[in-house]
Amino acid sequence: MVMKLVQWLCLWVSVLVVGFYSFSAAQSLGESQGINEETKEEVPFPEPTKLKPNWWKFFDVELPLLEERVISVIDQLTEAQSKTPGFSNDKNKDLLIKITIQLKTFSNLKARKRTKEPIVLAPKGTYTLEEWLSFSNGVSTGKVEAKIIQDEIARSNTAINKAEGLLDTLMAAFLGGEPTDPARYTKGLDIIVNGSSLAVAKEKVRIEKENLEVLEARISNMQLQVKAASKHLSVTKTDLLRLDGEIKSSTKKLEQVRKELALVQAKALIDLGDSPVQKAQSRHNEQAIVDASVLEALSHVELVAKNVEKEILNLLTKNDAAYAKQIIEETTEWANLLSSLKQKKDYWTSVTILERDLTQNLLAIDSGKDEDPELRRINKGRSKLAGETILSLHRLDNALQDLKLLLGLLSQQLSDTSGDLKTWFLKSRQEVGNFFGEASSYLTSSLFKINETPVTALGLFRVIIILGFAWWLSGFVSRFLGKYIENRGEQDLSGVYTLSRLIHYGILGLGLFIALSSIGLDLSNLALVAGALSLGIGFGLQSIVNNFVSGLILLFERNIKIGNFIEIANGTTGIVKEINVRTTLINTNDNIDIILPNSELVGNSVINWTLREAVRRMKIPFGVAYGSDKELVKKAALEAADQVPYTYKGDKNRNPQVWLSEFGDSSLNFHLVVWVNPEMVKKPARVHAAYMWEIETMLAKYNIEIPFPQMDLHLKSGFEKLTIRRPDSD
Repeated sequence: MVMKLVQWLCLWVSVLVVGFYSFSAAQSLGESQGINEETKEEVPFPEPTKLKPNWWKFFDVELPLLEERVISVIDQLTEAQSKTPGFSNDKNKDLLIKITIQLKTFSNLKARKRTKEPIVLAPKGTYTLEEWLSFSNGVSTGKVEAKIIQDEIARSNTAINKAEGLLDTLMAAFLGGEPTDPARYTKGLDIIVNGSSLAVAKEKVRIEKENLEVLEARISNMQLQVKAASKHLSVTKTDLLRLDGEIKSSTKKLEQVRKELALVQAKALIDLGDSPVQKAQSRHNEQAIVDASVLEALSHVELVAKNVEKEILNLLTKNDAAYAKQIIEETTEWANLLSSLKQKKDYWTSVTILERDLTQNLLAIDSGKDEDPELRRINKGRSKLAGETILSLHRLDNALQDLKLLLGLLSQQLSDTSGDLKTWFLKSRQEVGNFFGEASSYLTSSLFKINETPVTALGLFRVIIILGFAWWLSGFVSRFLGKYIENRGEQDLSGVYTLSRLIHYGILGLGLFIALSSIGLDLSNLALVAGALSLGIGFGLQSIVNNFVSGLILLFERNIKIGNFIEIANGTTGIVKEINVRTTLINTNDNIDIILPNSELVGNSVINWTLREAVRRMKIPFGVAYGSDKELVKKAALEAADQVPYTYKGDKNRNPQVWLSEFGDSSLNFHLVVWVNPEMVKKPARVHAAYMWEIETMLAKYNIEIPFPQMDLHLKSGFEKLTIRRPDSD
């Protein structure tokens, strides 16, 4: 009995608990729905004068509610402008038109259906070579399209980030403004325009991402088909017979195209003259050669592609390692042809685009009264021929892509059939050739133009290499001449240095000329550019050019040379060590380097102590007391000069002399006049000290007094009442 009672109690408790939680859950759900409904209702209509930071949530709804709200907003804004005089002006009308366009575009983008997923094809048992090539081309084209979409998404995201920053700035200014501002309505419309434009951009990015996902799925599907097709290619006798017929037909076509190319080349060799019409016809003939060359290359590639297809089918039927080894060399030649034609195609493309742009510009010029109709007819023909050549180049590009895919498949077949090192080397060589071919196409693409001459990355690299080599060669010559100077000592120092600098500038100038010519610049047509540079130099670089020209004057005039001991305007002395492009380096006897602009040496007075002759006369002043024997003083001074090793003794006309120069206040003033050896001319302070030392020694030896300043005081008056008291008197 008790057990049944307990069971009934447990049952009723369970029912109560379940009922309680069910009621709570229902109540919570109702509250949450009420909150959501209240939240939705709280999003206000985006009235331009009362915008809130979350105003765009009004449009952040699903279809068809979005369409209804877009129509509602457009109608109300239109009505407000028509009824409110202050809101109706040209600027607000333009903003309303933009809002209408952006909101309708946003609604249409939201309504666009997702791109259908590609149908996944199940692998087949066998594939034809045409099917494999179709799948391979699909993969290549798909990858290019995917790269374009990815770049577009990246650019759009960058623009979206900037637009969000601008919108935040506008919203902050709007919220911080006065509610009574007369321009507040216009500012609100501007915010709605930017916000709707931002929403359209984000929606486009979303659609692009969906398209990219679908495209990547399609590429993956085709890659699986390529992989399956490469392993299950089928071949029949009919295929081989068909290829033999196509090869014969392509061979005849190539022969005919080559004959036409030869005729066009022969026609272009005729000298037509120098008149405008004749020059235009010559350019037409040159473009005709390019067009015929492209057609010849296209026929050649088509013939090679047919031969590659035939060898692939032969390998499938024979599966013979010996036969595979026989066609390895032929495959190498085809790979080399592919790489060569890719480079030629890039060159033909750049030439043709340049010709097309040139002729279009000529035809775009308004026709004048004196225009030659024959010249215009030829230019029209040139423009038409350039357009036809561009179409042929597109066909050639597709044919080269097909040939590249076929050669890759043939290399794989050779590797699977023979499997030796030579085949592996062939495959690696083709991969390397493809890599360099791709790199060459990028390097030969035009980056910009200088005087109508396209400049490529390869051209810039060539300019850098040439200038670098010129700089290295100049440095090598300078170092060689420097060693020559070291071996010769100071003999011919200035002459060799001048030669070194001139060679340096000459090599760099020649290198610059060759570098610019290597990228096709016609330096004779740069006169206007040189004139503009001269004007810029006259205003902005006057000081630098002045110093550069002054440096050239110093090198050529040679009044100041390397190794000269000079004294500049402020009294500073030193040895000239270098004469550079802008400055001259002077080293003082205190081992202080002074960098002096070249223009100061040319425009100011400079004392050159060693310009013509290194031997220099110096005057050493000294004084003796009055009453001294002048002859004895002379003897002492000459002996002092003889004791100094710096005294020049190579010329009798330049022997030391003693001059009585002045009757001083306290002394007889003399000058010891001596000529100093060349090596000591550049050290005047040291020389002066040495002579003063020996003069003092010799004057002391002969007991000749060196006076010091003294004054005699004579007392004449004013001392009559002076009393002198003796020490012992009181």
